[in-house]
Amino acid sequence: MINIAKLLKDAPKGMKLYSPLFGEVKFKYINGSQFGIIVEDSAECSRSFDKYGRYFTIYNNAECLLFPSKECRTWENFELPVKSKFKVGDWVVTDYGKVSQVVSVDKDGDGYTLDDGVYFSGSWCDMYHLWTIQDAKDGDIMACSDWLFILKQFNVKGNNHKTYCHYDLTLNRFKDDIDSYMVSGSDEYHPATKEQRDLLFKKMKEAGYTWDEKKKVLKKIQPHYDIANFKPFDKVLVRDADDGKWRCNWFSHYSGDGGVYRFVTTKCRYAQCIPFEGNEHLLGTTDMCDKMYINW
Repeated sequence: MINIAKLLKDAPKGMKLYSPLFGEVKFKYINGSQFGIIVEDSAECSRSFDKYGRYFTIYNNAECLLFPSKECRTWENFELPVKSKFKVGDWVVTDYGKVSQVVSVDKDGDGYTLDDGVYFSGSWCDMYHLWTIQDAKDGDIMACSDWLFILKQFNVKGNNHKTYCHYDLTLNRFKDDIDSYMVSGSDEYHPATKEQRDLLFKKMKEAGYTWDEKKKVLKKIQPHYDIANFKPFDKVLVRDADDGKWRCNWFSHYSGDGGVYRFVTTKCRYAQCIPFEGNEHLLGTTDMCDKMYINW
């Protein structure tokens, strides 16, 4: 007879088996007694079989009444399911903090491909562990069921957390101030996928912001002054070079064929031209104007 207890000694708890007596059962553990194979039936009652899968051992001719499944009633060529450290969709972290997502697992369960194209197997698996909320760091881009956000501070003692900004998926709204929010549990959080990151930065840009990853600062995008806004007889400040002094003039038109001197005024052509209004303090100086006005 086949020693089933030996076959199941490394079986995962909860693995499904079958018995004609109890129907589908779940494996619990192996102990050293005569009835060493312990399973659980659908009523959550423990049932015991001996090492040969027999339930009635008082009869010498009793047969095995525990099988791999209803369809497979033999233990010949039985193999335990592949024990895989990670599964597809898991977020994993290296010893040095790099976070990636598992996109495929080898058939033998010992090789993994990540979303960044990295493949690892064997002893390299020891360099990775499953991502948990304790791995989250200041500035990480994260997601939950309703929000995409850049984490500022995670409160391990509760659900009140800080963000640099967030995008509400339900309300389709980007919020730019450091905010607190509540969710049901930390198990809902995970690193943002590439698609989620792209969406957050798209909504951020639409709201007029950019993210400085090094300084961990949300910056307002400075609008660029369009030369099409200049109209004939607008008051402007003009000069020919960065070391020249700004002087007043009246704008006439923009000439693309003027080489460096494309800004035409009522008196002459110039290389640099900015609105007078809002830049009065530059008149007569060689100071550089705000970057938003640089259009030459």
